[in-house]
Formats: sequence, structure tokens, C-alpha cells
Amino acid sequence: MKIVIVEDHIMMRDLLREICVSKLGHEVIGEATDGVDAIHTILRSVPDIVLLDLRLPKIGGCGVIRAVRQILPTMKILIVSAYCEDYTIFKIEHLQINGFLYKTSTSLATLRDALGSLYNGLPYFSKEFIYRKEARHLNSIAFDKILSNREQEVLEQIGDLASDVEICRALTISTATLAKHRLNISRKLRIPGRIAIERYATEHGFTARIDKGE
Repeated sequence: MKIVIVEDHIMMRDLLREICVSKLGHEVIGEATDGVDAIHTILRSVPDIVLLDLRLPKIGGCGVIRAVRQILPTMKILIVSAYCEDYTIFKIEHLQINGFLYKTSTSLATLRDALGSLYNGLPYFSKEFIYRKEARHLNSIAFDKILSNREQEVLEQIGDLASDVEICRALTISTATLAKHRLNISRKLRIPGRIAIERYATEHGFTARIDKGE
């Protein structure tokens, strides 16, 4: 298979290349270290499969997927990420990706099986992804069922440790509106106080970086 690797960490990128070429017998026809370069590399080389990290400089992995899908709607994309929180899964499960591997528990055999599945037209998702996705879908008070899109955007900013001034600027809202969103989030999630909201945002993986980049 012809593969493009998108990974900003040099050691991880070298490791994936070595495994794909030497251990699995595939051909790596392109590499990228940030989201902008990733889009150009994928569209130029048109690989069989893209191995894509989510947290990238300039444009995040979700942004890369959206851009590529506009030109190559059937491109097979396998996310390989160290992040598998609820919000991460929520964001990518609507992007029609072909598979997800959790770096922490991915072995050589797992990567081989995932690549083989995608090549044969079958999806491949790690057990961590499947467990968290199903648990959220069964949870009647999961954030995606009770929070508005704007409230989720506020949590993204909070998860990225943005100040109130930065949040208001990023979302083009007033401090009074931000305070109202915080109150609604606290009431809906039943988590009292600013610190509790910040902890919730962090623990559930709320971040804008997988879209906009680091």
C-alpha cells in the first residue's frame, strides 16, 4: 500500500515509517509535520491510506480531514492519536473516518490489522474508541445531548486554558454572555463552580486544537 504519514513528532513519525516499510512491506510516499503541509501532501500524492495524528501545528487533524474530503471524498484515513477522550471521539465520529488507533495501546500487530482492514474496505477502531463512544451514546446526560453548540465551543476554549478575554475575542461574545454560558453549562452538567467546569473540560478532552491546530 502507498501511505502518507502525518505526525509532528519526529520520533513517532520515524517509527511509523520504519514499521510500515520494514515490518509491513508498504511504501511511504509522503510525510507531513503540520496540517497545512498535510493537505498539500495528501492531495498531491493521493495515497491508499493516510495515517493522521490529530494535534498538529497550523491546522488540526479534523481540519485536515474536512479539507481532504472536499477533494478526495473516499480517501481512507486512519487516525493514530494519543488522545481518546469523549469530546475527541465526538468530533471525529461525524467525519467519516475509516479507523482510529489509540497510541498508548497500539502494537505492531494492531497497526498491521488496521491497515489490512482499511485496504480491504473495512473499518478498524480501537477498543478504547468503541467503549467510550458506546458509553456516551448510552448516557442520557452526555454533553452532546444537553449542551448547545455554543456551550461546547465555550468548553473548547476553557479546555485550552484560554482567559475570559481570549474566549470572548475568539467567540465574538461579551463578558456577560460568557458568564451566562458558564452558568448554563454548570446547571446542565450539574457541576458547580468555575474550577469544576475547567476540570470537566480537561477530563473530557474539550479543545479547539484538533480543528484549528496548535
